Amino acid sequence: MNNLEELQCHLVGFENSENQIAFDYSDGLICSIEKNRLIIYGNNKSTENRSIHTINVPGTLQYVKFLSMYDIVFLATETDLILYEVLNKKILFTLSVDSPILNLAWNPLATLLVVIHENYDVTSYVYTKQFIELRDKSSLNAAVPIPVLSGWGSINTQFQGPKKVKKPTETKEEATEVVPDTSPKICLRGNGELFVVNYYLENQRFLKVFQSDLEALNQSEPYTNLQDSVAFMGQGQCIACWAVKRSKEVQLVIFEKNCKVKAEFDMPEIQGSIKKILYHPQMNMLAILYDDKENNNFINIYLYSNGRWFFKQQLYYPSDEKVYSFQWLNLQENLFTTCKLVVFTTKNIECHYFRFIISRCPNTATVAVINGNEINFSFFDKKIIPPPLSSCSFTHDKPVNRILFHPLKRMCVLIDSFYNVKLLNIGNDAIEEITSLNDYKFGASNQLLSFMWEDNEATMILKTKNSIDTITKTHNEMSLILETKNSSPFISIPYNDTQLVLPMKTLDVTNNYIYLTKHIIQDNGEELSFEFALSENREFYVNDTLVCSGVTSLYVFRGYLIFTHSNSKLYCIRLRDHFTYTNDIDLNKIFNREIEQGGVIVACTNLISPQIILQMPRGNIETIACKMITVDVIEEMLKENKWEEVLHILRIEKVNWNVLLDLNPERFHTHIEDFVKSAKNNTILSNIVTEFTLDDNCFETFYKNYSPFISPKFDYDKKSIIIDILNYLVSTDCINNLQSIVAIQQKHISLKSALKSVKDVFLSDKLRNESVCGKAIKQLLIQEHFKDIENVAYNLYDLDFLSLVYRNSLEDPKVYEPEIKQFRNMSVLERKFKMSIRGRNLGAAIRYLLRWETAEEDFIQDFIIKNHLEDKAYFSIDMSNRHFVLVSRLYAKTLSILKKYGEAGILLKKAKLYKEALLEYKKGLDWREVIALCSKLQYGPEEKVEVIEELIYDLIKEKRIDDAVILLESHNNNYKGAIGVLVQHNVFRRAICLAETYREHNLIENEIIPKLLEYMVFLMEKIDNHRKQFETYSNRLDVVRAERISKLHMASLGVYDDQDDLYSDTSSHVASSYSKATSRSRGSTLSSRNRRKEERKKIDLKEGGYYEDIALIRALHILYSEVFNFGEEIKEICLAGYEHNLELANNLHRNLSALQDSMIARISKIWSEVFIREEESSDYSILAIIQNKQDLDPEYRTSPSISSAKSWRLKIFP
Repeated sequence: MNNLEELQCHLVGFENSENQIAFDYSDGLICSIEKNRLIIYGNNKSTENRSIHTINVPGTLQYVKFLSMYDIVFLATETDLILYEVLNKKILFTLSVDSPILNLAWNPLATLLVVIHENYDVTSYVYTKQFIELRDKSSLNAAVPIPVLSGWGSINTQFQGPKKVKKPTETKEEATEVVPDTSPKICLRGNGELFVVNYYLENQRFLKVFQSDLEALNQSEPYTNLQDSVAFMGQGQCIACWAVKRSKEVQLVIFEKNCKVKAEFDMPEIQGSIKKILYHPQMNMLAILYDDKENNNFINIYLYSNGRWFFKQQLYYPSDEKVYSFQWLNLQENLFTTCKLVVFTTKNIECHYFRFIISRCPNTATVAVINGNEINFSFFDKKIIPPPLSSCSFTHDKPVNRILFHPLKRMCVLIDSFYNVKLLNIGNDAIEEITSLNDYKFGASNQLLSFMWEDNEATMILKTKNSIDTITKTHNEMSLILETKNSSPFISIPYNDTQLVLPMKTLDVTNNYIYLTKHIIQDNGEELSFEFALSENREFYVNDTLVCSGVTSLYVFRGYLIFTHSNSKLYCIRLRDHFTYTNDIDLNKIFNREIEQGGVIVACTNLISPQIILQMPRGNIETIACKMITVDVIEEMLKENKWEEVLHILRIEKVNWNVLLDLNPERFHTHIEDFVKSAKNNTILSNIVTEFTLDDNCFETFYKNYSPFISPKFDYDKKSIIIDILNYLVSTDCINNLQSIVAIQQKHISLKSALKSVKDVFLSDKLRNESVCGKAIKQLLIQEHFKDIENVAYNLYDLDFLSLVYRNSLEDPKVYEPEIKQFRNMSVLERKFKMSIRGRNLGAAIRYLLRWETAEEDFIQDFIIKNHLEDKAYFSIDMSNRHFVLVSRLYAKTLSILKKYGEAGILLKKAKLYKEALLEYKKGLDWREVIALCSKLQYGPEEKVEVIEELIYDLIKEKRIDDAVILLESHNNNYKGAIGVLVQHNVFRRAICLAETYREHNLIENEIIPKLLEYMVFLMEKIDNHRKQFETYSNRLDVVRAERISKLHMASLGVYDDQDDLYSDTSSHVASSYSKATSRSRGSTLSSRNRRKEERKKIDLKEGGYYEDIALIRALHILYSEVFNFGEEIKEICLAGYEHNLELANNLHRNLSALQDSMIARISKIWSEVFIREEESSDYSILAIIQNKQDLDPEYRTSPSISSAKSWRLKIFP
């Protein structure tokens, strides 16, 4: 639905000469030839603004091409190919051809030249900086390969349609028109791989397609009255030609590259002979040059969309200004925002700059599409009509070039190619002409430079480039001012899609805006103005500040900025939420939704809930909703208490129902009655309430980027709101509202509560309410599995309700009816027990089983053990029950298996099973409870001693030395045994104190002190072993790292030691070390069978191993932990030996302190900053350290803590 509007027409004047032969435009330079003169216009490092060069060659110059890569001009006569150096004004190279040249063409990169000769030979030449060299040779008469039809039948039976009936081909009558016998025309495809030749043979014209190596691929069949112009699509398979019908009408004929006719289009607007057809290099767009009977020249520009060619622009040139030629300018990028056309005439060289624009009314969703003299209007507010259809159309007598919509009124102005102006009123169903101004027809190359509407009236100011200074014409209510202006490099661009009356904005040469719109919003009484702009390279500006790139279209609607992006997303911003725009805007934090790649905004409908209309690259349109706008609409409507309309919008737009609740929970709570009444029926109400979520706010989760309007935060318990809705439904009419009640309970409370509600309604009146309850059960069956409903129904213990559930299911009555009958013949407790089992509720089953008087104890015990119900049985029984002892014993046994001996003892003690409790306390080593139970059981001294001795043995075995000593000393009266236990476990200080308490000095001198001194000597040796081990490991690590540095350096130079295999494990990992040393995980590539072997290598300290460095680091980390934690033991031993051997205690203290200090000093070298940071580097010293770090366990990658290395040290030692 794009239209084409001219933004600028820049004119370059030159000598008025009728003898111009050929032109070329490239990189801002214009080259023309006149006889043997080369004339160059423009600024370039090798040219002046205008220079004339005389080329002294035999013959007349006929072709020119500026080769911008080398600042060389290619020239050609009928027999010579010439390279001309502009800077030195000399001919570099000349090549003569065998046969006169009829036509030639360059590929887009100017590396290959294709020439058609008079004898119909085709030659290709390769161009380099200094010369042109013949590459291939062929002929227009070359045979084309016969196509092979695979799987489609013969050529006469292909593509016959679903009925397999081939449509009869229409026989075209021979026209009296003579096919022109002109020279062949050649055109290359955009990528230069193919080219097509339109040539004359035996009073007919043919198309033939060649590859770049001149291999003939395809040739067309004869086509009646096919003319000589041809154009190959820049990026595609189409070839455009034209023909004359019997009625003398012009017809555009589109061939495919296989030279088969693809489509034919009538061109009634072309009344004359076509001189040139040219595809745009990148877009499906055609420019056609033709002249009429008065020798006036016209250039028509067409856009292809929806299977039609839309006539968008016409450039008019009177008979006194002849058009030599024209060419499209390649804009390098396929952005489809602008296009440029250069036209060579006898008076000027014109550079036309066009933009693609969607013409729409700012007040309504009315879009106008230009197609020549017909304007198609689509009223999207009333009906979505896919293109090329429209709501209505208006026909003008001349091709229309531009449509101007009034910013405030429902009217527009048409300006045709002759600058006739017509004012139209946009009605509800039709377009009405108000007035017109067509008394003036201006000369050639008119340009609309600027226009504007004045105030709120239908007044327009129009400026054009013309020889007339100023013309003012007033007709009815319309005043038109035409003002002359010379050609200028400045561009005046209008403000589109705005409700402000603004003049056009003049841009300087550095500004490349192609779309402008301006809007003002009110914020706390202050006006905020926003000017939004799009540039030709899809950059998006706000108030001349670049915000982001890749924006394909934008539209401001109802205070929202909506734009599409090349990342296949549509974005929407509230203008009142974003007052400042910077170039670091985060698109991820803006509302967005996925759209089809290439979709652009056409319009927005003015409905209660607006729809955004997008047009896709294929030409089809789609309507989407912006949920952020919908949410704002809902908020405004809820403020007006329009709950019914809100529910309708939410349902149509498929907005999450949580919006109702999360927008304002307090408001929703106070309008529960309005909400329920607006739902109209239980089905809608159930759907809404079941979608409510109780945990999160939807504007903090899946609607997070909707940026809701600024409003207070509500700290509300949403479950209480749900409960209030439930209570309201129950209090109004619980029977008719049962469906909604059940839906709420099933979703937000439990399935059991939902079925219980159905059961209560059913039991209140079984006959009347059976139908309602049946529908509720069927509703539950949609959301829940029948097995779950069946289980809950059994646990409600009502056989009539259970039968109702079965009747509304798909279960076989032959199965469930006998079972229900059996239940009816049972006692109450037995029935509830077995129904609980059937409902898979074993907790309830054991409760009823323990109350079932006739149940045998063995059955109860087996049932509890088999179903692991010991805990549930215990918690559901009281002490008065006759099975209390049995249940306590079973649960205590379970706890004992779980090693919860103390808890088992408590249960058994409560059940007065004291002997069994004593055994559990013994297992738990709770000697205080054991002694207390011995007294309660009235054990004799010998029995008590035996129990205590067993406890002491078990305590010592579990390293509970303190408890064992207390029992020996206090309860067994054996203090010497207690001293012996302390000495045996190296607790010398306490042993000495206990011996001194009982005045056993001989025991101290003869047993405790010798053992103490012997242990101190052992500790001295142990510290010395730790020191030697530390020095060995740390020194070896330094050596390994030094060797790694050397090997990595030599390997990078390609030098390996004689002892190293080039394909060894070490050398094979050097290359990967450069890319990312830390990413190496060799074990991950091994098979599972060898993985354990690989893990063992990582801790192997064998010298020369690949993992030796990390094995050493691991061993050092373990040694550090052992030595640092050794301090507390040394502290106790030094304190014990201080009075008995001060020198030995001092040495022991000093040696451990010195070892710890030396180890602390080496930490920064072993776990260096380089090793810990693990940064990528090409430095060999860094790679050698971090190469295997990822294979080291995480706990060894950081240095050990030194906090425990100094806290133990004593101040009484030097």
